[in-house]
Amino acid sequence: MKKTSVLVLAASLVFSAGPSQAATKICTSGQLFSITSQQSTVNNYVRTVAQDQASYNKAQMNLNTANAKATDLAGKIAASNAKISALLAKVSKNLISSPSIARGYQSQADSEARNLATLQANYGYAVRDAQTATTKANSALATLTRSQANLAAQQKRLNALTSQCTH
Repeated sequence: MKKTSVLVLAASLVFSAGPSQAATKICTSGQLFSITSQQSTVNNYVRTVAQDQASYNKAQMNLNTANAKATDLAGKIAASNAKISALLAKVSKNLISSPSIARGYQSQADSEARNLATLQANYGYAVRDAQTATTKANSALATLTRSQANLAAQQKRLNALTSQCTH
């Protein structure tokens, strides 16, 4: 009798919906064991989802950073191209009337062309980094989605176990 009343008390504490619920759920010791075990499983899946969410957030942050870097370099490449065009226009304008000034502009254009080559190389690396970050973010999202689905299935199983108790 003592064991049964302890189980009833434990079940009522575990499954009580709060002070407003008049009836308590009564579970057998086997049901309580199954429910406790399943709750532990659900808790583990909750932790897994939290870890996978953190991994996805980090991967998404890395992707955003990589995309921003590539976008920044694309803007710098466009500005460098515009600068070279402007310098070459000045070279053409001064070629006949002031060859020494034209050579100065040509020197600046050559320097900017070297800068442009560096920017383009860095842009290539940034694009590859963004592609890698995209792959990692997609993988992290797929892992998170699977974890969330697994958690939902385990929570559904827990709900089914708790609903088997009598009222």
